[in-house]
Amino acid sequence: MRKIKSIAVCLFLIALIIMLPVSFADEIRTTEGVTLAKNNDSSKVASIAYAFPGLVSWLAAILYAAGITYIAVGAAVIAGGYLVYHIGKIAWTYYNAYKYSKLIEYKHIKDFPWIWKSPPSKKDFEKKCKDNMNSKSVNRYIQVKEGRSVAYNPSNWMITVGDTNGKDIITCFPDKYGDYVARKVRDGVWKRIK
Repeated sequence: MRKIKSIAVCLFLIALIIMLPVSFADEIRTTEGVTLAKNNDSSKVASIAYAFPGLVSWLAAILYAAGITYIAVGAAVIAGGYLVYHIGKIAWTYYNAYKYSKLIEYKHIKDFPWIWKSPPSKKDFEKKCKDNMNSKSVNRYIQVKEGRSVAYNPSNWMITVGDTNGKDIITCFPDKYGDYVARKVRDGVWKRIK
């Protein structure tokens, strides 16, 4: 479902880039016809200001005066929007990273013999996982596809994966030498955010 949404957004943005100059074609053609009759470059730049609304008109006029086309302006606006969205997504994940309060899965409770001599109670295990997830001193990652938050503590080799809601910890499991983490980062599945 997420792939379908991503493809739909990409198609919309491509259509937006292509349709940007077409949308204003009549007005541009009219104002450029007047400009060509006067043979004055300053009125050509001024005609751009009427093609775009608000503050965007100033940017469009400056870029057009520098010889940059409408399609390039549209592509720059879309690229800037994507960058803002991407930074916002990482910032939101990082902001939610210290509010985890519930562990969902306990299947690795016996996999940490170096922390506990005997398997801990569910309550102790949940507390250790929550402390790991909410710690500000761990290595923090984001799962690129799912957007989940991941915390890896190299001192106790604990990996904690939290849901995107910022409350539920999905799982807590060991990675003794950091090989699993290194492989996920190398393959582009996880991205370090701190």
